[in-house]
Amino acid sequence: MTWLPEDLDKFFGLFRPDLVGQRPVVDSIDGGYLQTSYNLTPFNLEADLDFQYAMALTSPATVLDIQVGDEFVSGDINNMLAAFDRYYCGSLDSSLDPQYPDPQPGGYNKTDCGNVTPPKVLSISYTDPEDKFPIAYLKRQCIEFLKLGLMGVTVVASSGDYGPASGYSPGTCINNTTGVSNATTGEFSPQWPAACPWITSVGGTQRLTQSTGGNGSVTGTTNVIRNTQTADEETAFNVVLPGVQSTSGGGFSNVFPVPAYQHKAISTYFDRRHEGAHLASLQENGFLNLTRAGRGFPDVSALASTYLVYVEGVLETVYGTSASAPVFASIITLINNERLNAGKAPVGFINPVLYAHPDALNDIKTGVSLGCGANPAFRATEGWDAVTGLGSPDFARLKDVFMNIL
Repeated sequence: MTWLPEDLDKFFGLFRPDLVGQRPVVDSIDGGYLQTSYNLTPFNLEADLDFQYAMALTSPATVLDIQVGDEFVSGDINNMLAAFDRYYCGSLDSSLDPQYPDPQPGGYNKTDCGNVTPPKVLSISYTDPEDKFPIAYLKRQCIEFLKLGLMGVTVVASSGDYGPASGYSPGTCINNTTGVSNATTGEFSPQWPAACPWITSVGGTQRLTQSTGGNGSVTGTTNVIRNTQTADEETAFNVVLPGVQSTSGGGFSNVFPVPAYQHKAISTYFDRRHEGAHLASLQENGFLNLTRAGRGFPDVSALASTYLVYVEGVLETVYGTSASAPVFASIITLINNERLNAGKAPVGFINPVLYAHPDALNDIKTGVSLGCGANPAFRATEGWDAVTGLGSPDFARLKDVFMNIL
């Protein structure tokens, strides 16, 4: 995935003229490089989106582009983590699904092992089904995210765009017979790395009066859950696409238990009279992996609708948590800058603070997620929910909370 310089400049020329000519700093891992030979939406859209908004929102902070894998062997999150921590290099696993194995160091033009410094805020916009990986593999990788948090790194990841289903179009679910995420109905399919309790998972919202249009990667008419709220308030992200409906990803891990910082929020969610009855009805209808024992996600949410992005010279409208994740990461970067200017350390792992101060976020109380045959699957409600988490950020309130922490 590579951003195109001309796309950045067109975007900056429209929204941030002072940034025209500015570029992300490329951090190459295992031969990572900028691929500009092929200008195709699958290669350019995600990177154009991430860096146009991250740079525009956080300037003059330095934005890093972590490029993993050379032109012959692509890399993955595991290779990135190995570059951050030399003790993790031995955990690369080439025995996974042949279509998605961990590339091994011998296949690269160069090998990076513990010699790359991670950024203070790391944003990941890609998800995989949790059940695609062995449990031991998931737990070991999740420990690396914990290590990054202890090092002062905030790891942010999108929650997915298909409600309780996986990100494989049109959104697949765990087959009740085979246990594999390859069905259109069945058990809910938690997303990775969103299900790791040591990262901050970001869901999606949209305005109640959200307009439609555009021809981006995720486009279509918006499906709005209307109520008596004012027009400028938010609801859960929910967009009708050709052949599929895209909604804020969320659910409960089948591998990781509820972390201590989330116990109260999860219990309250299940114990609410109306919500508890709805969740019980889901279980009665075959969604047996829905329990209060699993780590819930997302943790927070942010706008995931109607982003203007230049892709291959064309201004497009883009939707999804691939947009909300880097925007939330940008907000944390701005807060880090405020703390650094005050002589304080970066915030690092933020989830315990967020759950201790839910009033620093805008609680999203309307909207639903769909998927795996459940309509609705989860519903946004007062407090934490498995659609929008604790809610969307209020920068001033979040900054006040984090500035008052030593």
